Amino acid sequence: MEKYDILTLDNGKDYTISQMVEFNGKDYLLLVEVDDDENILEEKLIVEKNKDTNELVVVNDEEEYKNVSSIFTKMILQNLEMND
Repeated sequence: MEKYDILTLDNGKDYTISQMVEFNGKDYLLLVEVDDDENILEEKLIVEKNKDTNELVVVNDEEEYKNVSSIFTKMILQNLEMND
């Protein structure tokens, strides 16, 4: 899996990989929902990717979500600053 790949989850919706990070030995992806024409929609998910099976599991643990969300936010802000 690479950044900007399009994935279809079990909920039938398509998502693009916006960001990827390793944290505490686990791989996490920030997914953004896209429509059939790959236009960005509102829904965003943070998922953990199993390193062996590539299975994606939505992060539901509040503390884990908070920590990983903070990392993704910092990454996005750094990207914005570099593009200014």
